[in-house]
Amino acid sequence: MEDTDVEIDRYGLLTIAIPKSRSNSTIDTISYSSTHVVYIKNDFFESKCRKNEDDTRNLILKGGDLFLEIKRYLQSWDAPYLRLFLKKNHDVTRINLSYNQIDSFGFIDIIKYVINDDHILEIDCRYNNITESGISYLLNNGEKLKLKVLQLSGNKIGNEGAMKVALTMQKNIYIERLEVADIDQTEESLIYFTTILRTDQEYHNKSLKILDLSRPITECLYYKFNSQHIAEAIGSMLRSNASLEELYLQKFSFSCHDIEAMIEDAKYNRTLKCLDFRCNNIGDHGMEILSKWLQQGSTLQTLLLGHNIITNHGIRALSRAISVSRIIILDVSYNRFNDEGCSELLYSIKKIWVLRQLQIYGNKIGHKTAKIIQQMLLSTILNQDRIDVEIYEVDDTLHLAYRECQTF
Repeated sequence: MEDTDVEIDRYGLLTIAIPKSRSNSTIDTISYSSTHVVYIKNDFFESKCRKNEDDTRNLILKGGDLFLEIKRYLQSWDAPYLRLFLKKNHDVTRINLSYNQIDSFGFIDIIKYVINDDHILEIDCRYNNITESGISYLLNNGEKLKLKVLQLSGNKIGNEGAMKVALTMQKNIYIERLEVADIDQTEESLIYFTTILRTDQEYHNKSLKILDLSRPITECLYYKFNSQHIAEAIGSMLRSNASLEELYLQKFSFSCHDIEAMIEDAKYNRTLKCLDFRCNNIGDHGMEILSKWLQQGSTLQTLLLGHNIITNHGIRALSRAISVSRIIILDVSYNRFNDEGCSELLYSIKKIWVLRQLQIYGNKIGHKTAKIIQQMLLSTILNQDRIDVEIYEVDDTLHLAYRECQTF
């Protein structure tokens, strides 16, 4: 031990041994129960900061990037060192901790810091190991949390944990964006979210603008998801809510009749700008219902319908509505329409070009659609950065390849 400085950290059972020869490096090798790991120093955190135009900084610690660099993910015992770094750097306002292995203990440590030093505005904790116990602490201190953005998607907090998140939002007046997709919640906890966002309830949330509830548990051996019940509850919530601007509802198993039940009330909403129905079971009837809503003065600007079962009939209905709607971002990729339906959609856009982004890849479209797109690109009605297909030619026949389009 003559050539080693030993520091004792009493967070858990961690004992750190730092070789003198590496005292100036940004990361150090340490010993913990005979396991070879890496101890992160302040300089390493500093190197992961990105400056914003307003002179604030984002601290980006994505798990995949960290593993490539230091061969491990962030753990809960890193939280105290992260807290020390943040204490000295109040210009850091956003933290990205996604895809790491932080559990409830580490999450609580981070939330305690955010409550006491309120310079942190956004926390991304997606796909860590946070469980219901961490969410319980959040609930008990929800009104003190001055975050603007909280991203918890991918943490398996379960039904009880999801309910506690909803109850946290009931008393929090600061959070504007909440992501709770893929957290193993069911119909029971979803009702909590729709209830706390209804203004006809005595205690309701007024701050939330963006909500992601995607990928609930819809099928298992002992439980049957009632998609119509949820659709009606969401519709009732949207009818009275006056704050939500974006709502993400992927993989809810919504059918056309569910959409009809939802829009019956949702059509009275005057704040919603983005609605995400990707990866559901919406067909032509559902598309007709949505198209009528768009024609009746809907405030929607973004409509995401990728990975559904819409055919030419549904796309025709959309084509009649698109030119009189406020839609500027449209995703109908991976549906079931062909050149006939797609050409009608493109011609409706040609009459009045307002779209900033159009996604159509994954349908049965070929030469005819490619020819129309080629003409629209040449006449600058379409911009290649705004559409998710690119034209190529083989033996005098035009084809469409996937091309990632610019996001807004």
